[in-house]
Amino acid sequence: MSKLKLKKELSALSKEEIIEVVARAYSARKEFRDYFEFFLNPDADKLYEKFREAILREIGRGQRKSKARISEIKKLIKTFDSYDAGAEYGRDLRILAINNLVERERYVWYSETLINGTARLTLDLVDFADKNCLVDSTMKLIEEHIGDTSRGNKSFKKFILNTLDRNSNR
Repeated sequence: MSKLKLKKELSALSKEEIIEVVARAYSARKEFRDYFEFFLNPDADKLYEKFREAILREIGRGQRKSKARISEIKKLIKTFDSYDAGAEYGRDLRILAINNLVERERYVWYSETLINGTARLTLDLVDFADKNCLVDSTMKLIEEHIGDTSRGNKSFKKFILNTLDRNSNR
């Protein structure tokens, strides 16, 4: 069902019926409950911390060979964005994921999917920053973290930066 059709259906309901629909959704699904709890008591720092921990847990999967799933990391970021906690929080969550992926790659083996996914996540970060007027500060953060020679694997960071360069010329 489209958002427009949903609005049309909801506009046909009485106030009491809408309250009942929302209450049932709240009881039926954890995702709805989490969303309404944030909607009623917005605490962006607490929400950020919850998603930060989930991303770090995902990145930390596996001992010698990483079992992190880039699809799960992107899903967590997308879910975080759905709460509309603020663009800077969304940017910071993406940077957190990229930084930790870069740092961990130094110690464990990454699949090609995870390597390419990290580069795509960096491209997504730049697009997100562009849409939210955060490009200058975001590019400085990328340069600081990926350019830091004391952290991460030099060739992996170079791959990410080359991916950014190739896509910025398009």
